[in-house]
Amino acid sequence: MVCLPLVASNLFKMKGLPLGYPIILYHWTLYGALLGTNSFLIPSPLRPPPSIDAFSCGVGVYEITAYTLLATSTYDLKIRLKDGKPDIQGLPAGEAAGMILSILVLAASSLYEAWQIAG
Repeated sequence: MVCLPLVASNLFKMKGLPLGYPIILYHWTLYGALLGTNSFLIPSPLRPPPSIDAFSCGVGVYEITAYTLLATSTYDLKIRLKDGKPDIQGLPAGEAAGMILSILVLAASSLYEAWQIAG
C-alpha cells in the first residue's frame, strides 16, 4: 500500500528533490520515535535499551529500508503519454534491479513478520 504512493510522489519534484524523499524521511522519523518511546500498538513490558539490537529486532527497519531503496530506484522515473497510453521513461537496468530488490526485501520482511506472529 505504501509503494504506489511513494513511486507516484517521485514523479513530482520540488526544487529538484523528488517528493518521495520527504515521505521516506517521515517513515524513518516515525519509526525511530515509536521505537524509542515504546509506543507500538502492543508495547513490550520493558522499554528497549538504545542499541543496534533493539533497532533491528523487528521487521520495521527492513520494511523502511525497502521503501528507501524503492524511492531511490525511482528517482528519475518519468511517465509520458504516447498515443494515449502511458509510457515509462527513465528506468535503466540498475533502477529496475533496485525496484525488484526492494520488493523482494519487503516480501521477505512481511513473511518474517507473519512467521513471528504465528509463533
